[in-house]
Amino acid sequence: MKSSMTKYKFSDWMKKYRPDGVGRCFIQGLDDGMNPTGIPELVSEFTEVICDYCNAEITPKDDEGNESFVWSNDNYSICKSCAEE
Repeated sequence: MKSSMTKYKFSDWMKKYRPDGVGRCFIQGLDDGMNPTGIPELVSEFTEVICDYCNAEITPKDDEGNESFVWSNDNYSICKSCAEE
Protein backbone atom coordinates (compact mmCIF):
# COMPACT_ATOMS: atom_id res chain seq x y z
CA MET A 1 0.00 0.00 0.00
CA LYS A 2 2.87 2.43 0.75
CA SER A 3 3.89 2.42 -2.91
CA SER A 4 0.49 3.88 -3.86
CA MET A 5 0.82 6.77 -1.42
CA THR A 6 1.64 10.35 -2.31
CA LYS A 7 4.01 12.43 -0.19
CA TYR A 8 2.53 15.80 0.81
CA LYS A 9 3.90 18.74 2.75
CA PHE A 10 1.81 18.97 5.91
CA SER A 11 0.25 22.26 4.74
CA ASP A 12 -0.64 20.80 1.33
CA TRP A 13 -2.20 17.72 2.95
CA MET A 14 -4.30 19.98 5.18
CA LYS A 15 -5.48 22.01 2.17
CA LYS A 16 -6.52 18.85 0.31
CA TYR A 17 -8.04 16.74 3.09
CA ARG A 18 -9.03 19.28 5.77
CA PRO A 19 -9.53 22.65 4.14
CA ASP A 20 -11.26 23.97 7.27
CA GLY A 21 -8.63 22.43 9.58
CA VAL A 22 -11.01 19.94 11.18
CA GLY A 23 -11.28 16.16 10.76
CA ARG A 24 -14.59 14.41 11.31
CA CYS A 25 -15.56 10.90 12.39
CA PHE A 26 -18.94 9.51 11.30
CA ILE A 27 -20.74 6.27 12.13
CA GLN A 28 -23.47 4.59 10.12
CA GLY A 29 -25.63 1.58 10.88
CA LEU A 30 -25.30 -1.73 9.01
CA ASP A 31 -27.98 -4.24 8.07
CA ASP A 32 -27.59 -8.03 8.45
CA GLY A 33 -25.74 -8.15 5.12
CA MET A 34 -23.24 -5.51 6.35
CA ASN A 35 -24.65 -2.87 4.00
CA PRO A 36 -24.81 0.74 5.25
CA THR A 37 -28.24 1.90 6.41
CA GLY A 38 -29.52 5.33 7.33
CA ILE A 39 -27.70 8.62 7.33
CA PRO A 40 -24.13 8.79 8.69
CA GLU A 41 -24.05 10.43 12.11
CA LEU A 42 -21.27 12.82 13.17
CA VAL A 43 -19.54 11.39 16.24
CA SER A 44 -16.64 13.76 16.75
CA GLU A 45 -14.49 16.49 15.29
CA PHE A 46 -10.74 16.74 15.81
CA THR A 47 -7.72 18.77 14.74
CA GLU A 48 -4.97 16.18 15.32
CA VAL A 49 -3.40 14.35 12.38
CA ILE A 50 -2.71 10.76 13.44
CA CYS A 51 -0.72 8.10 11.56
CA ASP A 52 -3.04 5.26 10.53
CA TYR A 53 -0.21 2.70 11.03
CA CYS A 54 1.39 3.55 14.37
CA ASN A 55 -1.05 6.14 15.84
CA ALA A 56 1.68 8.75 16.27
CA GLU A 57 0.61 12.36 15.98
CA ILE A 58 1.88 14.03 12.80
CA THR A 59 2.71 17.60 13.74
CA PRO A 60 3.04 20.55 11.33
CA LYS A 61 6.79 20.86 12.10
CA ASP A 62 9.43 18.15 12.61
CA ASP A 63 12.01 18.11 15.43
CA GLU A 64 14.29 20.45 13.47
CA GLY A 65 11.51 23.00 12.90
CA ASN A 66 11.01 22.11 9.22
CA GLU A 67 7.59 21.47 7.74
CA SER A 68 6.55 17.83 8.21
CA PHE A 69 5.37 15.46 5.52
CA VAL A 70 2.31 13.20 5.38
CA TRP A 71 1.96 10.21 3.03
CA SER A 72 -1.62 9.55 1.90
CA ASN A 73 -3.65 7.56 -0.64
CA ASP A 74 -7.09 9.13 0.01
CA ASN A 75 -7.95 6.33 2.48
CA TYR A 76 -4.99 6.26 4.84
CA SER A 77 -2.35 8.73 5.98
CA ILE A 78 0.95 7.79 7.56
CA CYS A 79 3.94 9.45 9.21
CA LYS A 80 7.52 9.65 7.97
CA SER A 81 8.72 6.76 10.16
CA CYS A 82 6.08 4.38 8.83
CA ALA A 83 6.58 5.52 5.22
CA GLU A 84 10.30 4.80 5.47
CA GLU A 85 9.91 1.30 6.98
